[in-house]
Amino acid sequence: MATLLLLALFAADAPFVPADRESRPDVYLTRGETKDEVLLVTPNRTYRRTPEPQTKVWDFALIPGTSTALVAVQSGHAYVLDLRAEEAPKRVLPSGRGFHTVAVSRGGLVALGDWSGNVYVLPVDGLDAGETAFPSPSPAKARRGRRAAHRPRYPVDDASRFGVVYIWSKKDSQWSDVYRYHCGYVTDMQFSADGKLLFSADQNGQFLVTEVNSRKVQYHRRLGESITQIAVKDRRVYVRTCGGALHEWDERKGLRLVEKGT
Repeated sequence: MATLLLLALFAADAPFVPADRESRPDVYLTRGETKDEVLLVTPNRTYRRTPEPQTKVWDFALIPGTSTALVAVQSGHAYVLDLRAEEAPKRVLPSGRGFHTVAVSRGGLVALGDWSGNVYVLPVDGLDAGETAFPSPSPAKARRGRRAAHRPRYPVDDASRFGVVYIWSKKDSQWSDVYRYHCGYVTDMQFSADGKLLFSADQNGQFLVTEVNSRKVQYHRRLGESITQIAVKDRRVYVRTCGGALHEWDERKGLRLVEKGT
C-alpha cells in the first residue's frame, strides 16, 4: 500500500498535482485539449490561454496567490502570462535559451532549466518587464563546483559540458555565485516547501540540491539512469528515473531506493 501511495505522486504528467480531482486545490493549472494550451481551473470558471500558437507546452507552474503562470514551450522560450487577462504573454529572459522546465517557490522565486543543463533562479518581481529585466549571464564567470559541498566525480575535461546554476542577486542586480554541475538537459525542478532548497535533475541522472540563499550545493549524486520527475510532498522529496525506480531524499541520508524499476 505504501508503495502504491508513493507511485501515485507521479500519476500525473509533470508538473506534480494529486491524481484525483477531489484532492486538488481549488485553483490549479493543467494542460488543455490541444498541446499548445494551458488551463487555469477555478471553482467557477476555466481560463484558457495559448502562450505560443501551435507550439507544444513543455512545462508550467502557477505563481502562488496569483493567476499568473510561468510556461516553457517547445520553441525554447519561457513566458509569464496572466491566465485571467487578455494581455499578450511576455517572454522571460533573452529568447532562444531553450527552456524546458520551470519551478516556482512560495518564497517569491522561480527557476528555469534549459536544454544545455543550465538552471536560472530569479525573483518573481521583475518578470512582468519581460526579456529586458534580466540580462544574459556571462558563461566566462562560471566556475566548476564553486562552493560545492559535494563535487561532481567527472574528469576535468568534461567540465565544459556541465550545466551552470545561475542565481540572481537582487542586491547587486546581477547573476552571482554560479557553478557548473549538470551535464545533460534539465528534466525537472522543484522547490522545497519553504522555498529554501531547489531540487534539480538532468538527462544523465544528476540529482542536485541547492541552498538558494547561501548559493551552496547541499547534496549531489548521479544515478545510473535519466531522472524523469521530482515530487515534493510536505517534507518528503521523491525522485523517479526513466526505468521506474523510485528514490526518497532527506537531509540526513540523502537518496535511498524505495522501489526498484523494471
